[in-house]
Amino acid sequence: MAPHEYARSTSQSRALLQLKPVQILGRCPSPVGSIDRVCYNALLGEFRILCFLCSRRSSAIDGRRLTEHRMRPVEMDWSCVKSSFFSVSNLPMFVLVVIAWILDALTIFATFVRRIFKSKHVVPEKKPDHIAFVFTNAYEISVDVLTEIVHQCAINKICQVSFYDPFSICTSHVQQLSKSVNFLWEHLDHEHPSKSLPTVIFDRTSRELDMKRITGSASESLRVTLLGNEDGRSSLVEICRDISIESSSSSDSISAASISEKLKARQLCEPDLVVIVGTLSTFAGFPPWSLRVAEVHHVATLTPMAEDLFSAFLETFAIRDRRLGR
Repeated sequence: MAPHEYARSTSQSRALLQLKPVQILGRCPSPVGSIDRVCYNALLGEFRILCFLCSRRSSAIDGRRLTEHRMRPVEMDWSCVKSSFFSVSNLPMFVLVVIAWILDALTIFATFVRRIFKSKHVVPEKKPDHIAFVFTNAYEISVDVLTEIVHQCAINKICQVSFYDPFSICTSHVQQLSKSVNFLWEHLDHEHPSKSLPTVIFDRTSRELDMKRITGSASESLRVTLLGNEDGRSSLVEICRDISIESSSSSDSISAASISEKLKARQLCEPDLVVIVGTLSTFAGFPPWSLRVAEVHHVATLTPMAEDLFSAFLETFAIRDRRLGR
C-alpha cells in the first residue's frame, strides 16, 4: 500500500470511529430510557469495529502498525481478521448503512418488546397525598404537561396536586387546563367506561368540571391548586393582617392552629412531595411555610411527561424515611 493511500485510509478510519449509526443514517432514534443504553452501546461498539475493519485491507492489519501510527489497538484475534472468509474490506458503503439501520432497528424493537412484556407498575403502599410542582423555567410550562400530570395523579389516586411558578403562567392557563382535562376525561370515559374517574376541582375556578360521568358516580376527588407569585409573601401579609384584626376584636389569642387554618383556607396546605422542575435548584419563591416536612426532588425537565417518570416520583417518595415529631 502506498504511503498516501495508507494516510487516507487512516484518516477515513478515524472519521468512521467517531461516527454513530444514527449519524450515517441522518436521523436520531436515541435509546429510550437508561435501561436500553447498555444494549445500544453494545451494538454501537460492534458497528465501530466493523467500520474500523473496513477502512484497511485485512493483510495490512497488525498490532505493530497500529502502534506506529498512534492508533488505538483493538483487542481481538488478528489471525481471524487475516483469514479470507472474515475479510470485510471490500464491502461497499451502502452495505454499512444497511447494517447500521438494522442495528438501530433491533435496538428499537428490543425496547418495544421490553415495554410490552414488562410487569405492570404497582403503586407503592406509601404515596404522597399532595404533590407540588415548582417550575423554575418558564419554557417548561405547558397545558399538555399539566394535563398529563393531572392524569397521572388521577391514575395513582393522589388527592391533591399543586402547580407553582414565579411567573404566574400556571394561573393564567387555568381555563385552558380546565378544558384540556375535561376533554381528556371524556375521551377516557368513552374508551374505558368501566373505570371510575375522580372529580377534578380547580381552586382558581372554584367549580367542579362539568363531566357527565364525574357528576354521576365518582366519589373521589382530585384537587388542583394553581399558585403564582402573588401567593407567596403578599398572601402571608394578608393572612397576618386578618388574624391581627380578628384577635383585636375578640379575646382569642393568636396561635399556630389559627394560622394553619387560615393558610388552609387560602389553599396553601403543606405538600408531601415537592418536585422542582428546571435547571435551577431553587424554590423560586414557593411559600416557605408549606415546606416544613415536605420531601424535595429535583428534575431538569418533565418533557416528555410519561407514566415512567411519574412512577419514579412515587418510588422516590416511598423510599424516604419520614419521621414527624410531635
